[in-house]
Amino acid sequence: MARAPVTGPRLFVALEPPADVREALATWLRTQRPVAAVVRPVLPADLHLTLAFLGPVSAGAVERVADAVLDVGGSAVCRGRGGSRGAGGRGRRRSRA
Repeated sequence: MARAPVTGPRLFVALEPPADVREALATWLRTQRPVAAVVRPVLPADLHLTLAFLGPVSAGAVERVADAVLDVGGSAVCRGRGGSRGAGGRGRRRSRA
């Protein structure tokens, strides 16, 4: 019998570069006219380097992933489609709804 698909949030593990690096990348991208005309560049604040895409996970797995990221000295950030932000959680965890 096949398992039901997980319908939870789609997670990824990423690095957030410093603000000056994000701004430099955004400035460079704006100079790339052919690319900028075809794609919709993200805002500098949203630029990141994806290290691992985890896909959809269950609610319980979200906490385990966040704890694992915190255990290696990172900060866990949850970001929703709207891009709105709100602080919450424990440790350095931030929640973006």
